[in-house]
Amino acid sequence: MTDTKKKLMFFPVADEVGGRLPYGFAGVGCRYPQEHVRRPGGRNETEWMYPYYQWIQCRRGCGELILGEDGRHLRVPEGYGMLLFPHTPHEYYAVTPSWEVDWIVFSGIGTENFIRNVMGAEHGGVFSVTRPHTISMMTERLYETAISDDPTKYAAASGIVYEILVAIYVSAFRKQGASIADRADRLRPVFRYIDEHYKEPLGLDVLAEVAGVTPQHLCVLFKSLTSRTVTEYVNGVRTERAKTLLLRDRGMKIKDVAAASGFCDVSYFCAVFRRTEGLSPSAFRGRG
Repeated sequence: MTDTKKKLMFFPVADEVGGRLPYGFAGVGCRYPQEHVRRPGGRNETEWMYPYYQWIQCRRGCGELILGEDGRHLRVPEGYGMLLFPHTPHEYYAVTPSWEVDWIVFSGIGTENFIRNVMGAEHGGVFSVTRPHTISMMTERLYETAISDDPTKYAAASGIVYEILVAIYVSAFRKQGASIADRADRLRPVFRYIDEHYKEPLGLDVLAEVAGVTPQHLCVLFKSLTSRTVTEYVNGVRTERAKTLLLRDRGMKIKDVAAASGFCDVSYFCAVFRRTEGLSPSAFRGRG
């Protein structure tokens, strides 16, 4: 990524994104020349409601954030990032001739739990980042994954988004509870392993060995940090893979889709799919 003049950003099509995955993104940008943005926020129907959590981190230059109903003015220089909460009025702009940032708009059913309960963040603000380069590199990796042709890219992206959240916590919030950050670090290799081996049997013993903890402790970690069980997360990754196959290979039999997605039993696959998507695999294919 040597061309800093291009606006390197990606917004996924809503129907493509794995909404059942615990961590996801509604947009990502890196080495981005930031323009002036103003969002009134709030929950009034006459105001523009922005429903996402955002992280925007300064690479070069300096910006200014105006945040909240009281309009607090906060500087965002190099090595600082701003965490923005949904439905919160905000405005930001460059105060130097150019302002280059990395940013991610978070989605996913586990994001709010992580930000509020793991990070302990109660509101948005500007934070000093001890390892800004690490987060920038992860953001670039997320962008490269997002623009790829990999049919399972959103499942892979879920693991990267989790890594970014952990890195933000460790770099900007760790002083509030290092032990939680250490526990969160345990899950990073597990997410990667699941993304790479979803077709294989993924028992608790296998994943616990990857994390270096007992199976019982792995269950506790998953529930406390993602609000989901290990099985729910694995099934979510496999279901997203199945959705891609159902639409891409319409002649593929349902039992073969199940096997290629990591489900060893077609009846169980259909039950999980119906429970998470609200319709059968065949109905999902017919609707697409």
